[in-house]
Amino acid sequence: MRKLLVLFSLLLVTACIPSYKLLKTGNRVMWDSYTVATAENINEMQSEKAISWTQYGPILENIQFIKPLKEGDKIPGDYKDDVASKVPAYRTGMTPEEVVELYRSSVSLNGKVVTEISELTPRDIGGLAGYSFEAFVSTPKGKDLRVKIYFVEKDSKLYLIEFGARAVHYYQARLQTAEQVVNSLTF
Repeated sequence: MRKLLVLFSLLLVTACIPSYKLLKTGNRVMWDSYTVATAENINEMQSEKAISWTQYGPILENIQFIKPLKEGDKIPGDYKDDVASKVPAYRTGMTPEEVVELYRSSVSLNGKVVTEISELTPRDIGGLAGYSFEAFVSTPKGKDLRVKIYFVEKDSKLYLIEFGARAVHYYQARLQTAEQVVNSLTF
């Protein structure tokens, strides 16, 4: 009986762990809002507020598609109860600089340290005037990540795509793939 209880407990725990599925090359509709394409088979995990793609594992590199933010929505994260009320919310018509600050504040309140943010770069995203910027982020365990954020506002919603990777190698190795994905975006 004890062995059965242990087995049941293990099955219950593993059922609660999010898992990746293999996404074949081609187009993928995100949030019934836009379409992006992958030129390679890639691992995908979907949650309520984000869809993640990774080739080598989320610890090494990850492209994250944030569910479009409406007025009052917050960038998703694992915020502790004592800071959850301090997390800034998206407001329609934010300036690009305000979006950068929204990202920086959200990441900082999620327990990470943003050590550097690059200049904003205007760029076409799905035929609209969007922006990108880079940031260096450190986790509490000392992992250094290099992140590139792509964003555009459309129909009073903020569309965010975050590419993050270990700063040492994977950022440069996977940046071209992330750029191809963003360049494939169509509304």
